[in-house]
Amino acid sequence: HVNNVALVDGQPLTLGLKPLLEVFLAHRLEVVRRRCEFRRSKASDRLHLVLGLLIAILDIDEVIALIRASDDTANARERLMQIFDLSEIQANYILEMPLRRLTKFSRLELEKEQTELQSIIDELTEILENDKKLRQVVGAELVETAKLYGDDRRTVLLTDAGPLTTSTPIDLEIADEPCHVLMSASGLIARTVTADSLVPGTKRVSHDTIRSYVTTSARSDIGIVTSFGRVLRVHVIGLPILATTASVSVAGGSALKEFVSLQKGETALSLMNLDATDSTLVLVTSQGSVKRVVHDVPNTAMDWNIVRLDDGDSLVSAIQTPESSGQIVIVTDDAQLLRFDASSVRATGRAAGCVAGIKLSPKASAIFGTVLIPTDGMLVATVAGDSGALPGTAARSAKVTALEDFPAKGRGTGGVRCHKFLSGENILTIAGAGPGPLYACGSNGSPIELTNTLGKRDGSGSTLTKPVAHIFALPTA
Repeated sequence: HVNNVALVDGQPLTLGLKPLLEVFLAHRLEVVRRRCEFRRSKASDRLHLVLGLLIAILDIDEVIALIRASDDTANARERLMQIFDLSEIQANYILEMPLRRLTKFSRLELEKEQTELQSIIDELTEILENDKKLRQVVGAELVETAKLYGDDRRTVLLTDAGPLTTSTPIDLEIADEPCHVLMSASGLIARTVTADSLVPGTKRVSHDTIRSYVTTSARSDIGIVTSFGRVLRVHVIGLPILATTASVSVAGGSALKEFVSLQKGETALSLMNLDATDSTLVLVTSQGSVKRVVHDVPNTAMDWNIVRLDDGDSLVSAIQTPESSGQIVIVTDDAQLLRFDASSVRATGRAAGCVAGIKLSPKASAIFGTVLIPTDGMLVATVAGDSGALPGTAARSAKVTALEDFPAKGRGTGGVRCHKFLSGENILTIAGAGPGPLYACGSNGSPIELTNTLGKRDGSGSTLTKPVAHIFALPTA
């Protein structure tokens, strides 16, 4: 409910939608009408001066001689008005003009300007005298305004197991209780009722591979970090609620595109807790650079940039962590892995660029990055394939390795080999790391089992039956 109280002709009135629009349209009609009157007046004034100049340049020598022979300005003005039938305004304009400017005027240029001014006056007169034409001008301007400032619908209609249930205005009866917000690898997003522990499901179903999650509250806002280095604000209260079950699954969520608008080629990477002021955001780019962003959230902005990217660069990972904690792990498509202390990356502001993360070989690029506490049970999964294969068919083999098998090195180095390519393989297509067990899914969200046997650090993988699109660890708390 909105109580629209507005001042109309100096009186406060409560207006419904139709009267509100009528008052606004009346205002726009008056604005355009007064603007046209002003522009027509200016064009008429200029046309009057141009007509006087046209008369003067036809007898320019006589005009100059008359001015020189006059005793003073007043005498010259009167003689110009009498002899050439000029108005006082035209005569004053000619007298105030330097002689060098008066002689430089071209008759053709003045006649062209006269035609243009008359055309403008005729067009403005038609708008002022024709109410239908005036409304067409106002309508066209409102259409352009809508194109420039219009955005997508922000009130999202939610469904629960199919039928339409409710829309999403903020309900004052909903308590601000703790909850989890989860985003699946297949692009679904939802929230839980409480912030109880998230228990991984034993039965794998489509769309339940969780790409990112944050702990927040029902009335808070969260951020979605994208590959273009943007953060998009989302109101938690508008997200669909997952059914209460013994295990976590995002299969009952809604598509991310219903809540945010992504640009062409832009993908959502992770969720961000906007209230976690003691955290930083660790970013890894495809060109092997890294950045730690200080927590700096604009109060009212719905989207903002968090990094200055070079041409052709994009983010591959964004992880929110406590200040300077853990190690940064980066994996490249030519099967190199580097891990180094996150404390070696100094936190900077949103407008700053990145620093060197991993040293890339020619034509190589980073495909994965994360921040982990190097404890027992941390795993790394890699999927190898053929760079020349059709999209969705490149993955051929997968390998799971203990993170502790990869020695830590300094930032800016090339790392160590993490996967040995078999015949027909020349690139890593997917990589992931986190506390075991690691899970995988296809591009449609269908679950794919990874091997339980740990491979050697630089060993080859085992054959896959289905192409893997995402590898992630389920949340443990």
